[in-house]
Amino acid sequence: MAFSEGKRKLVHMSMLGFALLLRWLDWRGAALMAFAAVVYNLFVLPRLHGEALVRHGERGASRSWPIVYYAISVLILILVFPTRLHVAAAGWAVMAMGDGFAGLMGRRFGTRKLSWNPAKSVVGTWSFVVAGSLAAWGMSLWVSAGAVPAAWLAAAAFLAALAAGLVESLPTGIDDNLTVPLVAGAVDFLVLSVRPEALDTRLLVHTAGGLCLAAGMGLLAWAAKSVDASGFVAGLVVGGAVFTGLGWPGFIVLFAFFFLGSLATKVGYKEKAARGIAQDKGGRRGARNAVAKGTVGAVAALAAALTPWGDLLRVAFAASFATAAADTVSSEIGKRYGKTAYLATNFRRVEPGTEGAVSLEGTLAGIAGAALLALVAWGAGLLSPAGAVAAGIAGVVGNYLESVAGSLVAGGHGQGQGLENEVMNFFNTLVGAALGAAFFAAWRYLA
Repeated sequence: MAFSEGKRKLVHMSMLGFALLLRWLDWRGAALMAFAAVVYNLFVLPRLHGEALVRHGERGASRSWPIVYYAISVLILILVFPTRLHVAAAGWAVMAMGDGFAGLMGRRFGTRKLSWNPAKSVVGTWSFVVAGSLAAWGMSLWVSAGAVPAAWLAAAAFLAALAAGLVESLPTGIDDNLTVPLVAGAVDFLVLSVRPEALDTRLLVHTAGGLCLAAGMGLLAWAAKSVDASGFVAGLVVGGAVFTGLGWPGFIVLFAFFFLGSLATKVGYKEKAARGIAQDKGGRRGARNAVAKGTVGAVAALAAALTPWGDLLRVAFAASFATAAADTVSSEIGKRYGKTAYLATNFRRVEPGTEGAVSLEGTLAGIAGAALLALVAWGAGLLSPAGAVAAGIAGVVGNYLESVAGSLVAGGHGQGQGLENEVMNFFNTLVGAALGAAFFAAWRYLA
C-alpha cells in the first residue's frame, strides 16, 4: 500500500480516542495500556501496515520510530502524572490534535513560512495552538470529571498548547512526538498548580516594576553594545518575568549573569574575531540568545511565586543561570586562552571552537562562572547555602553535558551539522535547572 501523509496524520489523531479510557482507569491500568501500545508499535504495526505509514525518509528502517515515540511519550506522561491523569490526557491531546492539524493545514494553506524555521508555516503553527488547546481542554474536562474548574482547565490547555506549539516550530532536530507532549504536560501541570491566592494586585505591581528595571538594564546593555534591538525586547520579557516572580534577589542574579556573560564575550574579542570564532554582530546578542538562555529561568521564577514548590524552583532558577553562565564563560574564555581543545566524549584533540570541544582554561573558567552565580544567589538571599551548592554543582554538570551532547549530535567527531547553538543552550539550561532541583531535593531527603 502506498504511503499517504494524510492517512498517517488521521491515524495520529485518531489514537487520542484511547485517552477517553483514562476517566475510568487508574495509573497502573493506563500505564499498562500505554506499554502495550509501545510493544504494538514496535513489533506488530510494521507487519500489518508495511510502508503505508512510513515516510519516504524512513524507508529502509525496520520501523517508523516517530510512531514508537508517540506511544513512549504517552507512557511517560502517565508515569510522571499518575495522580493527575487529566494532565497526561492534555499533553496527549496537544500532541495528537495539535501536531495533526498543523501538518494538514500547513500543507494545504502554509504558504507563509516562519522566519526562524522555513520548514514550518504560520498557518500550521496557529492551527497547532488552536486545535491543540481545544482538544486538551475537552480531554482534560472529560478525564477530570468535574474535579477541576472548567475555566482553569481552559487556561492551562491554551498555555500548554502555546508553549508546545513554539517548541514544535523550532528546528531542534528532536522528534516532535517526544518534545511536544512532554512540554505540554509540564506547562499544563504548572498552570493547574498555581495558588489562586498568589494572583493578587502585588503581582501586577511587581510586573510593572520588573519591566521598568529590565528596560533600564536593556538600555545600558544597548549602550555597551552587548545587545541588539531584538535582544532588548526579549530581555525585557525575561527580566520582567524574573522580577515578577522573585523580586530584587532574582533580578540581581539575572544582572550578574548578564554582566558576567557580556564581560567574557568582550575579553579578547579582536583576537577571537580574527580567528573567526567570536560572537557575531560585534558581540551583540539578540532575541535568540535571550530566549535560549533565559526562558527556563523566567518560567522557574514565575512558578516559584505562584506554585507550592517555591524553594525547589528557586534553586532551579539559579541553577539554570549558573549553567548558562558556565556555558558562556567557558566558551568565551576557552576560545581566547585555551591552549589545547579536546572533545568532551573521547578527549581527542581538536581545533578550538569545534562543536563539543573543551579546554582546561575554559573548563576552569566555567566552574568559576557557575560558582559565582551560585554565590550571588546566596548573597542576595535567594538561596540557602545548600541550595547555592546544589545550583553551582548543577551549573558545572549541565555545562559539561552540553559539550558531550554537542559532540554526539555532530557525529561523535565534533564535525558536521548538529543542533543549532540556541537549541542546545535552551536544553542546557533546562537540564541544569532539573539537576539543581534534584540535587537540592536529594539533600533535603538525606538530611
